[in-house]
Amino acid sequence: MGEGKMRSVLSSLMVILLSTVVSGCVGMGLMSPGHGQSGTVPVISSADADITNRVNSAFVRDSHIPAFDINVKAHNGVVTLSGVVANKKIKNRAVDIAVSVKGVRLVRDQLRLR
Repeated sequence: MGEGKMRSVLSSLMVILLSTVVSGCVGMGLMSPGHGQSGTVPVISSADADITNRVNSAFVRDSHIPAFDINVKAHNGVVTLSGVVANKKIKNRAVDIAVSVKGVRLVRDQLRLR
């Protein structure tokens, strides 16, 4: 297996693991208002966690998207993308990919260009 393929597989596994942990915390009630120092941590629904996972996974699978430079948050099917990307082409591609993911109703593009 080539280095690029191995990196892609490991990245996908990391995204899946993170999503599983977040989903598990939500399902167990560990992420709820009042949790954490500020007491204002929002509850993340399992549907939103799934959407976030699917968008992140789609970014990892696309060799043109710097998946770890883009922050993905979902709330009631509305996905917000933030972070810094190299150019408009990558920015537009990230939005297009996010829009195409099952469960996404709207994408808020807050990506900035370097």
